[in-house]
Amino acid sequence: MPKLKRKSRKLKSEVKTSTRKILKGSGTYLITLPKDFVKSVGLEAGDEVGVVYDHILKVIPMKEKI
Repeated sequence: MPKLKRKSRKLKSEVKTSTRKILKGSGTYLITLPKDFVKSVGLEAGDEVGVVYDHILKVIPMKEKI
């Protein structure tokens, strides 16, 4: 019986990093989101995102479940 060759699919996943400054406005702190991130997850100005934090801050598009 001939051996079957398995094709492995590698998911292309690239972790991108950037540096952001913390801004202050209207009595709160603000950071900007990278434009390529916003476009890649289909967000627009005015959309809501979830924020999960401990010692790391994670921004989650509300289309995903927290």
